[in-house]
Amino acid sequence: MSLIFMLAVLASAATPRSFQAKDARKQALRGRPVSLQDTKTLNLQLAGMITVLLSLRPMVFLGNIFYALYLIHQAIGFIIIKRLEQAGMSGTAAVLLTGVAMVALAALITYRIEVPLRKAIARRHFLRPSTPAPTA
Repeated sequence: MSLIFMLAVLASAATPRSFQAKDARKQALRGRPVSLQDTKTLNLQLAGMITVLLSLRPMVFLGNIFYALYLIHQAIGFIIIKRLEQAGMSGTAAVLLTGVAMVALAALITYRIEVPLRKAIARRHFLRPSTPAPTA
């Protein structure tokens, strides 16, 4: 049984949509074959739950700052972790503290540098007077 299907079965177990879907979950959990229609129903339920999860405010926030976080996490993150461990902090605490610092720094970069620059570039590009076409 595929991992995606198993996740669909487990995710949809909390909110049964119909008797058929509930029966399909039971069959899948027991390792029995499930019809294609039941598989589609379970996949739609999983897709709905993923949509709800990804639309939560913390997930949207992380999505907004993700690129900045991606750019800084390795270069700066490992240096901070190493320095905190050298100062006597445990590895777990150093990683957690660095993670919080990286999210805060990525948010700062995104909302104080990237977004204002993007808006300024868009204003300059789209509000610039167009030059007339040359006439022959």
